[in-house]
Amino acid sequence: MSRASRGQAALIGRLRAANAPDGALTYVRLAERIDLTGKAWLGRTVATRLANAGGAAVVFGDRDYLIPKAELPWEPKKGDVVEHVVDGVTQKFEVLPPATGEPEWRYSDPDRTLFRVHCKHKGTA
Repeated sequence: MSRASRGQAALIGRLRAANAPDGALTYVRLAERIDLTGKAWLGRTVATRLANAGGAAVVFGDRDYLIPKAELPWEPKKGDVVEHVVDGVTQKFEVLPPATGEPEWRYSDPDRTLFRVHCKHKGTA
C-alpha cells in the first residue's frame, strides 16, 4: 500500500468516526435490505443557495451518505431508500439527485472506493 493510500485510509477512518450516525442505517432496494450500521456515515453537499431580502444566503439540502463501495453489491440508483433511525424513529431518505441534471451519486475519493449518495427526506416509517 502506498503512502498516499495509507493517508487516504486514515482520513476516511477519521471522517467515519466524526460523522457516524446515531441509530441503525439500512440501504433498501426493492426487497433487498443491507445493514450499513457502523459502515457508512453522514456527508454534506450544499444543494441550493437562495439569497433572502436581508442579503444573507439560505443554504439547504437534504442528506448525503458516504458508503464504502465494498458494502453495496451494486451502484446506488435513483429510487433506492436509506432508512435511518433517528431518536427511535425510522426516517426514510430516497436516493435522488440534489438538483436537476446532476447525478444521484458520485465517487467521493480518487480511488473510487467510496460512494457519496445524495438523498432527499421522504418521511417516517
